Amino acid sequence: VASLIQLQLKRTVDEPARLALQEALGRVLSISEAHRNLYGAGQGVERVDMAVYLTELCANLADALFLGELVRLECSVEPGALERDRAVALGLILNELVTNAAKYARGQEATVVTVKLRRSGPTWVLSVADNGPGLPDNPSPSSGMGQGLITALLKQADASLDNRNDNGAIFDVAFKA
Repeated sequence: VASLIQLQLKRTVDEPARLALQEALGRVLSISEAHRNLYGAGQGVERVDMAVYLTELCANLADALFLGELVRLECSVEPGALERDRAVALGLILNELVTNAAKYARGQEATVVTVKLRRSGPTWVLSVADNGPGLPDNPSPSSGMGQGLITALLKQADASLDNRNDNGAIFDVAFKA
C-alpha cells in the first residue's frame, strides 16, 4: 500500500493532493512499522520495542515526507517496550504531529523537528517540537481529520496532550507506563 501511495505521490503535481497523499503515506508507514517490529524482531507479539519502532518510524517519515534539506527530523528514544495497541496509537500520533510540523515548515529555512520519548518515573512523555513559528496565540478550533484522529488515539493510548510555544511549537503526549 505504501509503495502504491509513493508511486502516486511522485506523479502528483497538485499541492493539496500531494499533502493528502503524504499524510496517508505517513499513516500507512506508522502502522506497517509497528507490525514489522512486532512480527519481524522475534519478540512476543504483545510488546513493541519503542526505541527500534520510533527510530525507524522517524527515518521512514523523513523519507516519505521528502523532508530533505529544508526540514531535519531528529529522533531520540529511551529504551523500553509498550503493549502493541498503545505503541501503534503513539506511532500514529507521532505521524500526525510530525506531518503537521513539516506542513507548516514548508518554505522556511533550516527547520528542525525533534522527536523524543523519555521516561520520568512511572510516566512516559513523547515530545514533538519544532523551531518554526510556533502556535498561533488564538488558534481556531480544527475539525480536520488529523485533529480528530489524534483525539481518538489519545483516548486509545490513555494519554494526554499538552502544547505550548517555546522557540517553536512543542507537543507533549504523556501517559503512564
